[in-house]
Amino acid sequence: MCITKFSAVLCIAFFFGSGTAMEPYFFVKEYYKTFDENRANLAAFYEEDSKLQFDEEFQFDKEFIGREAIMKKFRSLPFKTAEHRITNLVVEHLKCRYSFVIVVVGHLKTDNDSLHEFSDTFILYFGSISHQISRLYSHHGLR
Repeated sequence: MCITKFSAVLCIAFFFGSGTAMEPYFFVKEYYKTFDENRANLAAFYEEDSKLQFDEEFQFDKEFIGREAIMKKFRSLPFKTAEHRITNLVVEHLKCRYSFVIVVVGHLKTDNDSLHEFSDTFILYFGSISHQISRLYSHHGLR
């Protein structure tokens, strides 16, 4: 069901598009563009029952359920600016129609800090994030 503004656009792409894996690539591009330009607008990607597991180095199993809890977590992040650089992207169609698993790996540049490695795994269902596992690694060892 297409409820949010973003999921409605993505569902239109599904229903009238080619039906190929291009839609998840559109999702990734828009998600990180939104994260980098205005984090507050990420709410459009989530539903009331969406789940986010956000792991920072040595801090595991922080789960946030629902759009409001997820947005509260994003608002609490200690950096003001962000620039994602994707280095690897894997997309798999799930058996359920219009559902995908997307794995994204890359580097995140925040404020005036050095690069951090990150990974995100998304489960999309009809254009909205059903589940997300986000991992931010410290920059130790990165140059």
